[in-house]
Amino acid sequence: MIFEAIAAIELANSAINGIKELAGHVTSVGQMGKHLTNLADAHEELEKDAADGDMEAFWALEDIRKKEYEIKQLFIYAGRPRLWDDYQTFIRNRKELRKKQKEREEKARKRRKKAIKDGLIYTAVIFAGCLVVAGGIWLLLAIIAMKGR
Repeated sequence: MIFEAIAAIELANSAINGIKELAGHVTSVGQMGKHLTNLADAHEELEKDAADGDMEAFWALEDIRKKEYEIKQLFIYAGRPRLWDDYQTFIRNRKELRKKQKEREEKARKRRKKAIKDGLIYTAVIFAGCLVVAGGIWLLLAIIAMKGR
């Protein structure tokens, strides 16, 4: 958990540094897309860790919120009208897509687990059936052998 928080903090810091570096050199705020996406991912990860009680993640999240305010100002003054609102919509959609992806992966994991379980049950039933048939044949042969005496 600590290592995940540290990785998220490093990701956020590199994204913030990339945004600041690009801020003076880009013609469109949209050119910072990768860095903004990384920042959003790190923000989401740190929110989860902070909700779990990680103090370091909480303070890193506060630092990110301050940086996001600066980025918001950059969007408002250097970007097109309503760019910040569009960015917020993009982030909400991205969170929803990631949530749905996790749900699909969980369903796939459950399906695989059920398929393995069912396969083992079918194998056990077939094996037991073969044992019953073999036992029946053995019993029949034993009865025939006794009658022949």
